[in-house]
Amino acid sequence: MNLENSFYSDPRVMSYDDLVAANEVAIEKKYNRTINIDHFLETVQNFGYDPLKLNYPVLPLILHEHAQGKKVDPHIRLKIIGPLSEDDALVVEAILDCTFEVFSKLPIFDLENKKIVLAN
Repeated sequence: MNLENSFYSDPRVMSYDDLVAANEVAIEKKYNRTINIDHFLETVQNFGYDPLKLNYPVLPLILHEHAQGKKVDPHIRLKIIGPLSEDDALVVEAILDCTFEVFSKLPIFDLENKKIVLAN
């Protein structure tokens, strides 16, 4: 899988529920990158958004194979970006290690028309 180019051919998004579920898996697997969900929500709310009603674009960064210094099954390190504010300023970003199973189930998003085109 060419992670860098896959974002542009099949951009994925996470709902709040997807984000929480993916983070719970990352915590359970003791991955290096997890999210403080409370802080994440607070940041989004401070910009006037309801974090429960948003989609968060995810950008695959690298294939990763370690957790806590030990070799583990390959997984994807993602950058969660957005939502974007009306003036296109980045509201929040976070890094999360995500299993391929979770990533493959994320909805595909049409960037041009700003809508989900394929949900698993």
